Amino acid sequence: MPTETHVPVIAIIGGGFTGAAIARELDRRLPEPGAARIMVIEPRATLGAGLAYATDDPACRINVPASKMSIDPGEPNQFEDWLVRSGEAADDPQSLLPDGRRFPRRAAFGRYIAEALAPRVADGRIIHRRALAMRVDVAGQGYRLHLSDRTTIEADLLVIASTHPPPAVPQVFAAALQGDPRL
Repeated sequence: MPTETHVPVIAIIGGGFTGAAIARELDRRLPEPGAARIMVIEPRATLGAGLAYATDDPACRINVPASKMSIDPGEPNQFEDWLVRSGEAADDPQSLLPDGRRFPRRAAFGRYIAEALAPRVADGRIIHRRALAMRVDVAGQGYRLHLSDRTTIEADLLVIASTHPPPAVPQVFAAALQGDPRL
């Protein structure tokens, strides 16, 4: 009678750029497809944009040249090449400076990351759970994640790639500045 082999589950909380890049790199480094279940917990419809690269505001642009941004370190011009191939460069002529550097809209980088992950999500190598992680408990040698859709996930490894908290007054000044109209 064959014994069932345990497939490790790697849960990543947060599917913005960092969570998406970690999921892609983990999948790329697996000794064979399916050697682990990579699950990204992210409520947005696509992976990769997150808070930083989801804005539709055309004034919000990446702050380094596109030639220095890539999800694949082995292909440093991948994002810039994608901008041309996808038509994003033609749709955003203001992104090109006279010296040849390109600073596209932040949302374009989010679309590029989503497209880079799409085949891995489509074939199930990366599982996108559209929910929020509400609580995490230590469970034996792993973790139990309680999601906003009232399901739980048992994970062997956990990566927290969540966004930064909203801006707030530092705690040491909060009482002194509370209600101040200048703040």
